[in-house]
Amino acid sequence: MDDLKSKFINEDNFYSAFKKLDHYLRQSNEWYNPIELSEYEANLATNISRLKRSIEDGTYNPHPIEPLPFPKKNNKKNEERLRQYFRINIEDQLVWIAIVNVIARFVEPKMPFWSYGNRLFVPIWYEEENNKPKLKKGGYINASENLYRKWNQSWPFYRRHIAMTIKTMGFNSRFKIENLDNEIEKNIFLDEKENNWNEYKYLDNDFWKKGNNKKLFWSGLDYKKFFPSINPEIVIQNIKKNIIRDNGEPRDDTELLFSTIEKMLRFPIDRRGWENENDLLDKKNFGISDLNEYYGLPTGLLVSGFLSNIALIDVDEKVTKYIIENRDIAVFKFVDDQVILSKSKKELLKFMNYYSLILSESNTGVEFQKEKICPENTFQFSSENKFSYDIKNENYKDPSLDINFPEPLMTHTLQKMSNLNDEDYELLDSDELQKIESDLEHFLLADFPDAEMRRDTRMAFASFKLCQLAKHIKPDFKKLDKSYFQNILDAEVTFNNYLDKTKYKDPKKKKIELDRIIENNIKESLISEIKKTDKRFQKIFKLLLKSACENPDKLKLWKRCIEFCYITGFNGIKNIVKSIKDTDLHYEGKGYIQVYCVLILNEKIIQAQNQINVKNISFWKNYTSNQFLENISKVDILEINTAINKPFAFETNINHKFIKSTIKFKNKEADINYKSVHKFYDTLEDDEKYLTFESFLWYILSITIQPVKLNLWNDNIEYINFKNKISWSIISLFPASIPESTIDKIKNIEEELKSIDDVIYENFEFRNRENGVVYEMFEKRPEIIEKYREYYPKLEKILKQSELEYLPLNKWIEMVKNNTKAEKWIDVRLSEWTMLEIIKQIAEAIKKKKEEITIFNFNSSILYFHPVNYLLPIKWVSNDKITWDKWKKFVRKDENKIILNEPEFLIDDFRYLPIQTIWKTNGINWLFGLGDFSIIIGLSVLMTQLLSKSFDWPCSVNKQSFIDQLYSKALFTIETEPISSKTRMVLTKIFSKKDVNFFSGSDTIEIDKTTKIISLDGFIITLDELQKDLIKDHLILLDNAPRQLTIIDIDVLNETKNIF
Repeated sequence: MDDLKSKFINEDNFYSAFKKLDHYLRQSNEWYNPIELSEYEANLATNISRLKRSIEDGTYNPHPIEPLPFPKKNNKKNEERLRQYFRINIEDQLVWIAIVNVIARFVEPKMPFWSYGNRLFVPIWYEEENNKPKLKKGGYINASENLYRKWNQSWPFYRRHIAMTIKTMGFNSRFKIENLDNEIEKNIFLDEKENNWNEYKYLDNDFWKKGNNKKLFWSGLDYKKFFPSINPEIVIQNIKKNIIRDNGEPRDDTELLFSTIEKMLRFPIDRRGWENENDLLDKKNFGISDLNEYYGLPTGLLVSGFLSNIALIDVDEKVTKYIIENRDIAVFKFVDDQVILSKSKKELLKFMNYYSLILSESNTGVEFQKEKICPENTFQFSSENKFSYDIKNENYKDPSLDINFPEPLMTHTLQKMSNLNDEDYELLDSDELQKIESDLEHFLLADFPDAEMRRDTRMAFASFKLCQLAKHIKPDFKKLDKSYFQNILDAEVTFNNYLDKTKYKDPKKKKIELDRIIENNIKESLISEIKKTDKRFQKIFKLLLKSACENPDKLKLWKRCIEFCYITGFNGIKNIVKSIKDTDLHYEGKGYIQVYCVLILNEKIIQAQNQINVKNISFWKNYTSNQFLENISKVDILEINTAINKPFAFETNINHKFIKSTIKFKNKEADINYKSVHKFYDTLEDDEKYLTFESFLWYILSITIQPVKLNLWNDNIEYINFKNKISWSIISLFPASIPESTIDKIKNIEEELKSIDDVIYENFEFRNRENGVVYEMFEKRPEIIEKYREYYPKLEKILKQSELEYLPLNKWIEMVKNNTKAEKWIDVRLSEWTMLEIIKQIAEAIKKKKEEITIFNFNSSILYFHPVNYLLPIKWVSNDKITWDKWKKFVRKDENKIILNEPEFLIDDFRYLPIQTIWKTNGINWLFGLGDFSIIIGLSVLMTQLLSKSFDWPCSVNKQSFIDQLYSKALFTIETEPISSKTRMVLTKIFSKKDVNFFSGSDTIEIDKTTKIISLDGFIITLDELQKDLIKDHLILLDNAPRQLTIIDIDVLNETKNIF
């Protein structure tokens, strides 16, 4: 059903929007408040529900936006400047991404093939059709975390297509694939040729007007203050104009969408902390025209890039028409940067003036920036927006390009970057790592043409790769090995130099002395190796810091400096702090950098703490993490923060105090202060409590690892207040550990709610009382159910269920594991074949129950998935050694088959089917043969748990992240358990999220060319086929012990390894 209102307001659209926003913010490429984001995520289901209702009833309005003093380099006159940038509220970001998800299919295709920047991400994969690979594309509402195409899927193509077009356009009919510079370009060319030039017309040499060209001509253009200049009325107009039905008729389902869009470009301005409001009005800085309202595309709004593309749709269409009609001009655009190629100097100028004319007449507000026209000293740009050649300029440069060596538009720098990026550091020895280090240092420092690759792009790449390389620079640990031949030899030399050896005549005493010498030598070697490594680190750090100081407005360079200190333990934090203070920037811009760096430091403190708590952590990672934390403990970051009067800075400083309060040192070893959260909160002044105790607790719980997470949870759980809805999310993390004192607080929660406004989705399981989450509260503590029997009568009944002949699935697997844990080999009952048999028997039992359903007696209990719902005969538990043949015959006898529990003992658990709302399964679905997908997913989740021999769940944050964690666990099980490649392939295909049609229940699950699952029957047949394959490799050893050979098909592994 093509209903835009329903698609826009659908909750899964908003979950998708949050996933994209969350991923973008957590990359920390700009400032954001991670605790604020975490707080929203804690109650995502409730927050999205309320957000949707406010949109539907028309009460939703954009929140105030906070101007952030984003740094900008001083101009040529050394005048201090700021870049316009805003902090956008989380919900405003969500609403806009949800809007873009819906409108994208109407407007994205209108954007030209020559535009590369801010293009939306869509899943792409190949499927075989007629024995040929066929490119498939998914929808814009997809399970991916990316809103836009990744940088390496856009910018490198932009640069390569320019270089390739120079060849096809210049050589024209003489063009041969050998004219291209490298294999990457040749592969791109062949792929596009196979696609009949549908994506990139420029690569077809027959596209161009015929002519024998020895050179081409070029120019580079840039839009002036791009986002702030755009007229929002044009954005709205172009959206409305393009959202129509396929037959060109107006739509009748856009009222809510359009009314929301119209109000979502008007933002009130939060001016707190801006004592000098002239900085906001000054055109060299923020340049806003109204201190109370911002009407337009604010920089900081994630979708502003896409909306700017929408604003230029009409202009771009005219440019495309000109290109196709004339066939002697090529245009390339990446966000606001553009390159123009022409077959003649005259046509180049003609087109530039045409482009300028249609841009000035477009009412978009966009204009070219006079100072950034390339080549330098080639063009004049008049006040009437007209271009001419500046031939009277004594430094005039002809805009020609040699098609064989098109300086400065060659891709040598890009190829160098590509080569450096392809290196696998894990496979390199120390000499090779040294060489790569030198190459990266050269790439960071050397001068390359800016027209080929911007300096900041090159530096950002090199600094990132140096940080990655630093993970592999470490002491030579073989020198610390007692058995290392050189250590033994050195000890012998030392011993032989003893003047008196009489007391070592006993061989045992000599050995003890040699061991002592080796240990002393190792201690000295360790100190020496660390000093040597630290010297190497110092050299790299100086380069990184130099790059940041020379380009102080490029935040990623400061980020890399901190990351380097975290990775290596190098003591450079004080130098970073001092360098920021010494930068020649607007004082507010310096403040922004300082606050941003505090954000990065906070993240790295948590990461270092987590690293230390990893079980069996390597010596070096433990050492560097402790060194980093010790270095941080000696620096008072807040003393040097010059922007503390602004809300964003104030919040970040409180966050930093909180994060640092979690560290305690014991003999220079860092540890977690488990009780730190409530103690920290009690020390805050009232005006410092900008968020609740529960928000801080949730944040630290959400980013720490086990077992730290559980310890933190245990030591703070008694302090939470259930009037705060986050508390329900907190206790949901560890339902099996909820103390009785907390159960006493929640046992009286009302099941019925007075109004929709009282709904808190995160406490649904506790209100419902009869589900898997609450079952966990009592499963391991059956003795306390007596105390709460009046509140949880069904659970008491389930826990006390006494079946002499049957066991629930969870108890059966625990018993078998305990009975066989001393065995050397896995029991047949825990084999892959048996797990498939269990799922198959459950599926057959459900199928039988399903056949009894009509539209009048549909019962949702058929979708109840939980181990207690499935009963296994007690005879399945046996201490006898069982052969394959005996076991297969035994489990398939009718009297030994698995049965469904009685209805009064069934419980539901959303974690087996967390996306059931997407399938909209109901009685009508069953009648028309749909709805089986829900059962298949639930049983597949159950199967992965059986294969991992554990019914533990990921600590769920919200529905969307739980799905991702669940699939990650499924993938981990598939990758780490000894299961056959065919079972692996079936599960990965079922859990694949690449095709959104599957999630609407309108497509099949295609396992391979011959196998498709279209119903529960097909699922059962597939399980049976998997078992038959396993049977071929069942073995019986001499002791009658059964064994399973696990067949791994490399081709299948290659096919499925990237499916997620």
